Amino acid sequence: MGLAKLAKISIIAPKAEVEDVIKELFKFGDFHPVEQEHDSIDKNLEEMLERVKKIELALDTIINDFGIKSEIGVIDSIIKGVKVERHTIEAEDVKGLVDALESEAGPIISELRELSSKIDLITKEIQKNETLLSVLRLLKDLRIAPSALSTLRRTYAVFAVVPIRDLQEIKRSLPEAAILHVTLTKTLSATLFVASAEDAERVERVLKGFGVKPFTLPEWLPGTIPEAYATVESKLVELNAELSDVKQKLNSILENSKEKILSLKEGASILKESLERLKTTGRLKRFATIEGYVPYEKSGELARMFSGKYPVYVSKVETLHTGEHGAAHTESPPTLLHNRGIAKV
Repeated sequence: MGLAKLAKISIIAPKAEVEDVIKELFKFGDFHPVEQEHDSIDKNLEEMLERVKKIELALDTIINDFGIKSEIGVIDSIIKGVKVERHTIEAEDVKGLVDALESEAGPIISELRELSSKIDLITKEIQKNETLLSVLRLLKDLRIAPSALSTLRRTYAVFAVVPIRDLQEIKRSLPEAAILHVTLTKTLSATLFVASAEDAERVERVLKGFGVKPFTLPEWLPGTIPEAYATVESKLVELNAELSDVKQKLNSILENSKEKILSLKEGASILKESLERLKTTGRLKRFATIEGYVPYEKSGELARMFSGKYPVYVSKVETLHTGEHGAAHTESPPTLLHNRGIAKV
């Protein structure tokens, strides 16, 4: 295996025809573009590049968020074998390729985003109702009716759900009140405040300062604690079933589309890299200069491909190894390895 010889290619074409040139270069296949600095940028290519970046980012987020493996492990490859599924996208030109990428990736991205968002919403609803169920269970077991507390004449009593982080500070602010609390979750506590009727105004003012409100049954629940408990319990069963269905649907899409997602992500990455290198069009106002490298033996083929259309300049690349005289002033072209195959003796 050795280093293959390279040729540097410079193509000059009208800026209006840059996309046609790029289309031909993609067909050629062995063209490695050079990114030019401090030159003008083709607006059409820049716009397409931004679209491709959005596709790549969205697919990359899906791959990371849902743990899609881009590589097959050694053990899995031994046990299950390696099967690489190819995904083909056909397009007339670069714009068509970007359109096709959006058309193929868009529905998958949208559906997975929608299902993921739905899972988040249902999960939050479940957490909220689980907290409510814990409060109702406590009230049911202790036989406390929050609405009845307000009817007491000589004693002021309030039942509320309080953030655990505020509980100690509230206790210090209300030394005259008896405070009983039971932990509901990692962040919330069910708390009963009891004080004399004379201290009611002060207790209310302190609780209001901490944003604590007396617990009341939500309007959609029945008026009694046992009935409300049964209603919330039933709703949680429905929410968990709905969550299971949505997760199953999402997992099914991931399983059926993971190879396509990986292929589209790889295609978007390759197209992004190419557009990033090709978007600069040189310092000329009406003409674009596209530069890159090809295998030296194919340079003639590329020159003939554009013969009669655009000026093509070909120069052989002389590479120097690090440390050789003049290496600091020599350009750094890409490396192409030439595999000579297995030699039989």
